[in-house]
Amino acid sequence: MLMGDTFKILHEEENLVSLRRAIVLDNGTLVSFSLAPFVTAVPGARTYGKADFTWLYRRKRAFFAQVRFIILGERQDQSTRLVPSSNVKQSLWTRLVGGIMVRSFYSVEKDLRPMMFTNSPKFRLVWADSGHSVALFLNGDPWAFIHEDKNLGYSKGILRPTIGNTWDQTLFEKTFLRE
Repeated sequence: MLMGDTFKILHEEENLVSLRRAIVLDNGTLVSFSLAPFVTAVPGARTYGKADFTWLYRRKRAFFAQVRFIILGERQDQSTRLVPSSNVKQSLWTRLVGGIMVRSFYSVEKDLRPMMFTNSPKFRLVWADSGHSVALFLNGDPWAFIHEDKNLGYSKGILRPTIGNTWDQTLFEKTFLRE
């Protein structure tokens, strides 16, 4: 996600075949889904040395909190508090970097589906036979999946492909709904 964020694990599960771990992380605003790597020392075996990843959704902010975030930038406010005010150059640099972080953070947020839950969301995972592809169901609905051959994640929470892959129903059915 973004550097400096604190993460809360909402759901995690390890596959006994592939020994890869699927994790749903929440940083308080953005929720993501990743498939942690498994590296093997077996000669000729396929290795998975990077985490496959997709965004799930963003938490819907209250109207005034969203306006404040866009105009002032929460990250910028937080970063400027960390720098002593006596060092003007460093403070200006920190404000500039904070502003860039806010813009990049906002660009991710604007392309994610905002969601609000009255109860904690329920996550369920469905693994492919190989254990290297996994689908995530959110409150009973297929919501995201990570495909082993593509090494990519797909999500219904991604509104535009600028930050990831939008949902691919055909690939989902081919991978997880075999007869």
